[in-house]
Amino acid sequence: MIKRRLLMLMIFAFMAASMLAVFSACNPTWEVEDISIRIYGAGGELVFEVESRGYESNSVADILRENMSELGIPAAQINAGFISTIRGITPVWVCSCDWMLPPVCDSDRYFWAFYINDESSDVGIIHARVEDGDVIIFRIIGG
Repeated sequence: MIKRRLLMLMIFAFMAASMLAVFSACNPTWEVEDISIRIYGAGGELVFEVESRGYESNSVADILRENMSELGIPAAQINAGFISTIRGITPVWVCSCDWMLPPVCDSDRYFWAFYINDESSDVGIIHARVEDGDVIIFRIIGG
């Protein structure tokens, strides 16, 4: 009975270690230097900038967590991967719906768009990675 439990424990430990190795290989992080963060308003004006510096992780979410208080982004939004408020600015998402299901919105919609080096990111902040010298950018777009 003890041998069986020991064997099951070893199999479980092997499976857990294998899963961790696969996850780490697919989602590696490393130190990066000279990363800047820029925030642009709806008119294209620079609203705020975090000066270039180094970070222990190349994960955009980790970098935003390190600058959370400066950027005024709630931790829950970073953890969820959806940024709706930066430095107290929440873009207006106005939708006048006519009680249809699903609602039909014909009003202007604005939101924070995420870019790396002026290129729209193909992935969200949780999966995005940066390299030395990159610029993380958020812009209000829509309308």
